[in-house]
Amino acid sequence: MRFSVVLFLSSFAVTVNAYEDFGECLPLRSPIGTHPTTGYDLEDLGGYHITRDEDTVTAVPYCQKGFVNLGQKQLRCKRSPYDNEWNWDHHFDRRSDDLPRFRCNYVKPKPRLLTFTGDFEECISGAAGGDMMEALALELREHIPCLVSSECYLHDVVCGGGNITVSLSSSLLEDLDKQHQLIDESIRLLHHGISKRSESTLQRRKRFGDFDPDASASSGCNTGEIKTDSGACAACVKGTYANSDGTVCVPCALDTYNDQTSQTQCTACTSPLQTLSTGSDAASACITVCIVPEVKFTGSQIPAAGGRVASGSLATIVCNSNYAYGGSTSSTLTCTKDSTSNFPESCRKITLSITDDISAGLSGSTMTLTCALEASAAAPAITWFKGSDTTALVTTADSYTVGAVTDSTADGVVTSKSELELLTVDGADAADYKCRADFTDPILDEDSTALSIAVLGSTLTPDAEQTKKAGENLDLVCTSNIDSTFSNVETKWFKDSTEVTSGTNTVLNESTGTRTSTLSLTAMTTDSSGSYKCEVTYKNVDGSKSLTPISKTVLISVQGFTIQPEAVQKKAGENVALTCEVSGKEQATITWSKDGTPATDVSSNAAPTYAAPNTKSVLTFSSAETSASGTYSCTATVAGVSITSEKAIITVFDIGISSSPSNAAFIVGEAASLTCGVKNGDSVGSEPTMKWYKIGGDVETEQDSSVVSFDGSKPVGTSTLTFTSVTADNAGEYKCKATYSINGQTIVEQSTSANLYVRELTVSLQQYTLIDLSSATSTTLTCKYKGDNQVSAVAWKVGGSTSLPDNYTPSLNSYNAGDSTWETTLAIGSLTKASGADISCVYTSSVGNDVTSKTTLVVRQLTSLQAETISSDATYTVTCSYHGSDEPSSVVWKVDGTIVTSSDTNINIVDGTLTSNDREDMLELSNRLYSDADKTITCTYTFANPSGELSANTKLIYRGIYTGLQTTYASDGNVVLTCNLGLGSSGSSKPTSTKWYKDSTEINVGIDTDDAASNGLFSTELTLTSVTANDAGTYKCEFTFSESEKYTSEAPLRVRTATADPSVAFYSHENSQLKLTCTLASGTGDNPTGVTWTQPQGVSGTSAESDSNKKSILTVTNPTSASSGAYSCSFAFSEGSPVTASFPDVKVELITMVTSGTVYSTAGGTKLTLSCEVNNDVDKTILWFDGTDNVEGATNSFANNKISSSLELTINGQADAKTYTCRFSETEYSTTTAAVKVLELSRSFESKSFESPTKVINLQCDSDYNDQLQNPTMSWKKGDTAVVSGAGEVITTEKNEAGTKFVSKLALTVSTAMDGSMYTCFVDYTGITASKQLSADPTKIIVQKVELDKSYQILEKGSTLSSVCTVTGPSDIQIKWRKGSGDSATDLTSSATAAAYAEESNTMVSTLSIASLTNAESNDNYECYTDFSSGELKATLQLHVAEITGLVDVGVQAESAAVFTCTVSNFKKVPTVKFYKEVDGGEDTALSGEARSGDTFTWTYTIASASDSSQGKYYCKVTYEEEAADAPTTFTSTAVTLTVRSIDATSTTSAIIKTGDGITLSCVLNVGSKSQVTEVKWFKG
Repeated sequence: MRFSVVLFLSSFAVTVNAYEDFGECLPLRSPIGTHPTTGYDLEDLGGYHITRDEDTVTAVPYCQKGFVNLGQKQLRCKRSPYDNEWNWDHHFDRRSDDLPRFRCNYVKPKPRLLTFTGDFEECISGAAGGDMMEALALELREHIPCLVSSECYLHDVVCGGGNITVSLSSSLLEDLDKQHQLIDESIRLLHHGISKRSESTLQRRKRFGDFDPDASASSGCNTGEIKTDSGACAACVKGTYANSDGTVCVPCALDTYNDQTSQTQCTACTSPLQTLSTGSDAASACITVCIVPEVKFTGSQIPAAGGRVASGSLATIVCNSNYAYGGSTSSTLTCTKDSTSNFPESCRKITLSITDDISAGLSGSTMTLTCALEASAAAPAITWFKGSDTTALVTTADSYTVGAVTDSTADGVVTSKSELELLTVDGADAADYKCRADFTDPILDEDSTALSIAVLGSTLTPDAEQTKKAGENLDLVCTSNIDSTFSNVETKWFKDSTEVTSGTNTVLNESTGTRTSTLSLTAMTTDSSGSYKCEVTYKNVDGSKSLTPISKTVLISVQGFTIQPEAVQKKAGENVALTCEVSGKEQATITWSKDGTPATDVSSNAAPTYAAPNTKSVLTFSSAETSASGTYSCTATVAGVSITSEKAIITVFDIGISSSPSNAAFIVGEAASLTCGVKNGDSVGSEPTMKWYKIGGDVETEQDSSVVSFDGSKPVGTSTLTFTSVTADNAGEYKCKATYSINGQTIVEQSTSANLYVRELTVSLQQYTLIDLSSATSTTLTCKYKGDNQVSAVAWKVGGSTSLPDNYTPSLNSYNAGDSTWETTLAIGSLTKASGADISCVYTSSVGNDVTSKTTLVVRQLTSLQAETISSDATYTVTCSYHGSDEPSSVVWKVDGTIVTSSDTNINIVDGTLTSNDREDMLELSNRLYSDADKTITCTYTFANPSGELSANTKLIYRGIYTGLQTTYASDGNVVLTCNLGLGSSGSSKPTSTKWYKDSTEINVGIDTDDAASNGLFSTELTLTSVTANDAGTYKCEFTFSESEKYTSEAPLRVRTATADPSVAFYSHENSQLKLTCTLASGTGDNPTGVTWTQPQGVSGTSAESDSNKKSILTVTNPTSASSGAYSCSFAFSEGSPVTASFPDVKVELITMVTSGTVYSTAGGTKLTLSCEVNNDVDKTILWFDGTDNVEGATNSFANNKISSSLELTINGQADAKTYTCRFSETEYSTTTAAVKVLELSRSFESKSFESPTKVINLQCDSDYNDQLQNPTMSWKKGDTAVVSGAGEVITTEKNEAGTKFVSKLALTVSTAMDGSMYTCFVDYTGITASKQLSADPTKIIVQKVELDKSYQILEKGSTLSSVCTVTGPSDIQIKWRKGSGDSATDLTSSATAAAYAEESNTMVSTLSIASLTNAESNDNYECYTDFSSGELKATLQLHVAEITGLVDVGVQAESAAVFTCTVSNFKKVPTVKFYKEVDGGEDTALSGEARSGDTFTWTYTIASASDSSQGKYYCKVTYEEEAADAPTTFTSTAVTLTVRSIDATSTTSAIIKTGDGITLSCVLNVGSKSQVTEVKWFKG
């Protein structure tokens, strides 16, 4: 056996599925049913079976209470559109009083499904399946716990296909899994018993068929009887039968009956007879019936859909608004046969409309009518009717087009349409039209209401084209018909689309139903021609719709001249034209006449042209001659009618300017003239008067008659304008005018203008352009032309060629209209001696001759003479060099201003010639002496064209060293070096500078120069004071006249000095060596020949040695106080005196170190004092040294011929571990010393130690140690508290293997309690010179950790999460975030922001922000974590996103219950929820609520009986307390509105009225302050 149990857990109640093929009643414990699609609860159903469809719930009332019939659908519960109540339809209900009233309340369904399966092969389809289902239903109601306790309801029982499906539903069950187990166990317990019953039932049915006479045997009753609750047997009455188990009397199914008692089956009706209901108890119940279909678009129907009506009985159908059923909105139909064909399937609506909703058409137009039927099915056909004619309209050419039926479906409504087109309507089409929807049964046909159609139009008289002569009259008449609907009629007249408003008159003739408008045209002209029409506009009464019929037009043509020829006077050669134009309905013939005679010779060029309605002819004379003069007229002929125009006279004269003056150009001062040719023929009459005018803008200035002449020749004369000496003022634009006097008419003819150009060069080139290359290598030439702007080209020429060298750059400026000038420049650069040339500028003009200016470029240069220096008697040559483009005419030489020639003594002149632009001339001077010094030599070149001179000069100079430097020796004192320079006899020429040098380095001190230069000598001295060996070197004096002329003398200076080391009193220790050193200063330049020492008498043990003859050392071994005295050394040379160094007072004394040997001290600022002393009769300062460096800060004292000194040292570290000595000078020898050894304490850990909890770390301190010391004492402190070995802190102390360190270790097991603790190690030494307790720098234990500001947060949906994570650790912290954990975790690090690392607190802070929280972020863990060397540390945030739902605006009827629901989700435990009602101006009222739980936490607040005072705003407040939270979290929902509605009881009363009287009914609904009624409907019945 296989069971399938479906448990629906929902907020609505239970229904039991219906089976059409099974008619027995089953027990039903459920008092509630639920509408399947709307979700409305059907309460208090009273145990009756219900079925469901889209809009209704149907109950079958024919079972005894507690049972349901699974076969028939009888009564339906229908929902009212005005409120939420449902009501029973009691028609055809024989037990309607037993049916309870009930109400439907909407609850949003939330079904849940639970399925069980098990084999049940005995369950098959058919009757046996029905038995199985019935038996199983009975057993389940008695054994399933939730059915027994009414916590769930039997929803459905289905038997077939080898299995059984049982459906249960409930809104009360909470533990779904528990119910699943209970139901499963119950079904399994029932399996055996059910199988047996099912098996016996199946066996009986297989043996005896549907009837089993022993079916009730098991009950102990007779066949056809059942056992009652009291245990007695009762016979089943007529109309019922006993079921197979004898437990239930089942009503006979539809179309069956039972006319006897104690039966086990019912008898079927003879086909086609049927019963009206179940439970029929006689054969007469089998009758002819009609089954009422389900009618759509209905307000009510009796009986309901599926109900049965006996033949001859009535059924009432009431359609909704605008719909009809059988031709009426409320129809009572009679069942006449055994079918449903005479009952329409639905209410229907048929409408007739016209395009644009205008029921009037224009004559000649097409009108379209549309018939539409709305029903549940399409109409088979639609027919059309006109007026009272009963014959349907059919498609007829030029009359009607009847369209086919088309169907469309939308929202379950089928619309059938047909169109009727009225073609080219006229007055005969004005009638009433209607349409009909045709069905097979005529009673079902539907007719539309009639639609009245009117036809409108207008006529125009006359309607044919009219031809009229100018001046005639004509009336146009427009007649239009009148319609009552379109009674507003407006008539307008138009000519060529332009409205005509004058000359109109409108008359209304009601007797004929017409309206007449007249347009009167009087005294017509050609302008009256055109197309005329009348336009009639029909408007309905309110003006919302209008029609304008198409009216005809009439063409009116008026004939006459529109243009006539006019008189013309022209001069010969001009064109002459006469125009004639006539208007008419067709093209006219036009001819011309001259002097009364047809002008046949000229008519050929006057062919008429036609542009309706005008014909035009133009008589043209091109370049008319005098012969064209005469009187002309034109004649127009149209349709045999001729019209002649007025006469026009043409007069042609042979006058005018035959030739105009031409542009001319002249140079200032030239004679200038302009000429003009003038016609002077015999036809002219008198000779014309000639005048010339100068044009200046808009002003013409007449020229004086003295410059105007006219020769009077015939037929052409000449007039001339002459200027004998033209000036710039005469330049300008000129024209001539000829004045004729003809027939008393003055005619002036004028020429075109011509320009008189007057030109001059305001800036011209000079004849020569001279350039001295010694002062300039470039030049610029300028030409400036003043005159007109007719210059076509400006060019520069060199040697007649326009091809310029590369160093020639022309600048051709444009015309300057401001001062009427052209300016051009030529820049010549990089001039050389070969640049001489002829250069010209040329202005080329389109009018007149070229304007040219020329210059010759001359280039010259004389090279300056070089100064000649005479240092001895000799012959000298002075050369004078010239470079240029022209040959000098002569050259002259002078000596001190006196001209010399080759004939002079000791003088010879060599003349040169110009070759390749170069020339050299030479003056030779022989036997020159010192007396020739300072004489001036001059050469002068003379030039002819252009004239000029070039001169150059120089001097003969005598210069030389007279007394130079010599080698000098010095040992000390001052040295003076002297140089003398000879300058000639006068000595007037002095050097520009005098300098001294030592080894090429200039000397700037000790120099004395004699500026007087007496006797032609110039002297300079260098004084060296207190010379030393550093002054030795090569010295040089230098006299400078120019960079290329310098005179020098140089010689060495040798300085010999010796030094004694030490040179003053010397103190030393005994039992050592006394060394005295003499050193010859370096740089002396020569070596000594020997060294001699002197020493005190009696000194022994001395020895001397020399080092490269530059140094000598005297050694005294084991000196004593007797070795004290004066010592000296002497260096001898081959030249000059010996050099001596002295040791005047050498003393030998003993200095003793008091604190000598190895001295121990601790570091860390320990004070250590060293001391030494010496016997001496003179107070001296003892110096201290740490190696080679002098140590400051010693304290010295002198008493009793003893000098004592002490040095206090601060010992900080190994840098102070030095060897100290005391002596009187740096070079002294010391035999006793004090070696300072420093003892230190060092640590092997950092100042900060970042550690994770439970980790074991070792802190170690090492103190200096050796075998000469006692063991130091080492200890540890945590803060200020001594550390004692114990749990978590273990101390060990020992020597290292080398014996150099004493080591103390502290092993720590890290815990959170250690966070921030400071650990310090200490050491104490005993038995040393200077000691104090040493401590190493402490270390701070920082426990690594990750902390969140909150470990649990509950936030409202849509808000923003902000979680702050603080990580303690080293500065390279990297904080990360994730949602969830493991491989499925989602990285959120990018959503967080981290602050900078805080050194003070060793922390970094990261903030995770998530905006607009949704349910997706809820109920999950968010982890802040980081990776340390010891592993990952993390902190976890539990996030819940709370959401408040369920509160909605509530509207209820007065005295009914109002329920508010507040649902909160995503809380991990039940929060506290309170309801509040808002109070204006006061504190809101707190209300109690009832809590329920499920997937979410739900609270309800119920107002059992709502009233007006209950109205207002309500909200709920949710408070959640979490142990990890700092304070409770509170959320407040949005406020909703409660509206209470009630019907005023006084507004509805009963009334009795008599037929024909009126009555007013009123219904007053109290809707509340914030509610609005959307619709009110009234019902009858």
